[in-house]
Amino acid sequence: MKKKMMLLLIGLICLSCAIQTVHSETMTNQGKLKASLSQTEEGALKERFSKLRKKIVTTYNLTYEGFVKEFIYMKECEPSLSVADYASRYNGLIGKTGRSIGDRSWRRNIGTDVKNLTFKSVPNYDTYGLLDMGLRKGDIIYEGNGGNTFTGHTAMVDDIVTETHLIEGKKKTFTYVRLIDAMTDGVVYSVLDDTRAEKQNSVVLRPKEVTAQQMRQAFSFVKSQLGKPYNLNIGNRNASRNRKDWYCSVLLWAAYKDIGLDIESRANGAWYNEPGVTPRDIRYSSAVAVFDHKFKLSNRNDVKNLTISEKSNRANNEDLAYEKSNPNYYRLYNNYYVLEKQKDGKYRAQTSLYLGGDYYRSADRHLLGGLYEIEMTASAKAHFKGYNYNVGRNRDANYAFQWINYWSTSDISIIYSDDITLDILTLNYKEGKVVKEKNKHGVVTNVVKREEPFSTSKPDYVKNLTISETGKRANNEDLEYEKSNPNYYRLYNNYYVLEKQKDGKYRAQTSLFLGGSWQWPATYNLLGGLDSIEMTASAKTHFKGYNYNVGRNRDANYAFQWINYWSTSDISIIYSDDITLDILTLNYKEGKVVKEKNKHGVVTNVVKREEPFSTSKPDYVKNLTISEKSNRANNEDLAYEKSNPNYYRLYNNYYVLEKQKDGKYRAQTSLYLGGDYYRSADRHLLGGLYEIEMTASAKAHFKGYNYNVGRNRDANYAFQWINYWSTSEISIIYSENIKADVMSLNEGKAEVSQGLNDKGQEVSRVS
Repeated sequence: MKKKMMLLLIGLICLSCAIQTVHSETMTNQGKLKASLSQTEEGALKERFSKLRKKIVTTYNLTYEGFVKEFIYMKECEPSLSVADYASRYNGLIGKTGRSIGDRSWRRNIGTDVKNLTFKSVPNYDTYGLLDMGLRKGDIIYEGNGGNTFTGHTAMVDDIVTETHLIEGKKKTFTYVRLIDAMTDGVVYSVLDDTRAEKQNSVVLRPKEVTAQQMRQAFSFVKSQLGKPYNLNIGNRNASRNRKDWYCSVLLWAAYKDIGLDIESRANGAWYNEPGVTPRDIRYSSAVAVFDHKFKLSNRNDVKNLTISEKSNRANNEDLAYEKSNPNYYRLYNNYYVLEKQKDGKYRAQTSLYLGGDYYRSADRHLLGGLYEIEMTASAKAHFKGYNYNVGRNRDANYAFQWINYWSTSDISIIYSDDITLDILTLNYKEGKVVKEKNKHGVVTNVVKREEPFSTSKPDYVKNLTISETGKRANNEDLEYEKSNPNYYRLYNNYYVLEKQKDGKYRAQTSLFLGGSWQWPATYNLLGGLDSIEMTASAKTHFKGYNYNVGRNRDANYAFQWINYWSTSDISIIYSDDITLDILTLNYKEGKVVKEKNKHGVVTNVVKREEPFSTSKPDYVKNLTISEKSNRANNEDLAYEKSNPNYYRLYNNYYVLEKQKDGKYRAQTSLYLGGDYYRSADRHLLGGLYEIEMTASAKAHFKGYNYNVGRNRDANYAFQWINYWSTSEISIIYSENIKADVMSLNEGKAEVSQGLNDKGQEVSRVS
């Protein structure tokens, strides 16, 4: 008895020690927590925790210790985090609603034993390509509409499997995407199909910088937790395999934590940096990459109206043939082609689409066995690395075109063409587009329709001209060309091709040459190469290698519309009785092109002189008597040869007065405007004794101008012209002592004003 009492006493002592030890450790942990907090924070945390506990639902197993620990953990990454902000984030997670899973269909839980899974219907994969998007073991599915309505839901991909299961008492074999979920029923297997992906707004996440082997290791961690219960304890960061319960996102976080990767977002101050490990923390983590969450097939049917053989050997001359059970090539016949519009906008075509099964070479999808490689998207290269089966197996032919359009950087379609080389040139040189029309067999399909980048009706450059389209003139036509194979467009009867170049200069010839040698796209010529028309940079690029005549079987106006669009010049047709004079008039800004009737009564382009200065004011020769012949018949004050003027000579005490740009005056009895305009800076007073300085624009404008500016003009015109184009002020003055008057002007003792001459007429004179 004494021995028993002794053992009991020892036991009580040990128990007391143990209780004291546990109490001491608890106090130590609490002390550590308190040591990390200020008194203000500790008080605020207690108050906030108390308020949260009143509204919390049973799904959330929150302790004060866990609440404090999570605050300290978050504050390490976000030093400015306040208790109020922290509590607000907590409230956002657990205070909004008691729902924990958005979709409660059978797909969320099919069991925990792969040999005994429960399906209520065959998973649906009619809309998205979930089976063909390269999902792999360890991928994460984030559902924006799942879980708590504020933060979503996550699950992990197990595999794409083909199995036989009982559905409504009948065995059915099908392929589906199997997941592992931690949801309110615990850690279970589930199904991802189109119905769930659409309803839950699914996104595929893949951890960065991990190998497929590491992803399988993370999945092994998740699989080992099958059957464990669900517990939404946000404050519990236990990541060990021995943890007794889980919620969705913390299970996936722990799995990758086990291989050394933290997939939780800890961005400082980010709105998605939430208490605990939430699905949204994983969704926006920098440690994961987001893939196209839905491989949504286009509704476009590229094989519509084609006859199709699902065997590679055609029995009835079908338009398309492929081996449905194991497709590699999709071959087209009967003038049908695979048309590829590449990401740079260029087109190319072949008779086959190749979608082989070597998906470890996923960037090398080919048209016609590798002659043309189709570039795949970056996501395709990542998704399909190691993917080793044909995507189109047991699918209809259209699926191959839907698949390649989704995963490549090109737009792939089927086109009908009687001349595919010409049609590809037409598309690449922006002369047409793909439209749906009936082909010559009456079948509605894609065809190329020519469509110019310019109007083919306006303007009408050849309006009112008589035209021969045979290359030979039978009735003295104004224009002739060979319509079926045009090179030259030749003009007659005083009509010319007028070119206004990009620098504003004009030139003209009697022919427009648009030859078919487009390997020389910059040298389209006027009159067989005498004058080259400069093409635009885009024309040089577009038409390199373009080896047929652009104007074939087009009306004559088309050639002028084409050259106006693709050249750097403005090309038109002009009527002229003196084309050399008219070109000089245009180049020296003395006229412009207008529409008027020519001498034959036809409305066409002609040149009309138009000065840059007034030809009526001021009147420099007012009150002077004038002879328009160089020989005076009646002692006139001024004489000049109107039809070919050089000198404008003054008599009877009249002088040409020049006030130079420095303010100095000088005078002579003649104004000389000779016709040698290649010396345009040498306009003279009195035959070269005094040179008048011309403006810089005059020197540029009149270089090479070789006819008299004043021909057939009144005398006043010469003085208006020299005042506009020189740096001096030129006028006519009356003086009885010109030397004294000029001296007085230069000494500032006199000025020019209106006075009377010896006849009592009002004239300019010095006073």
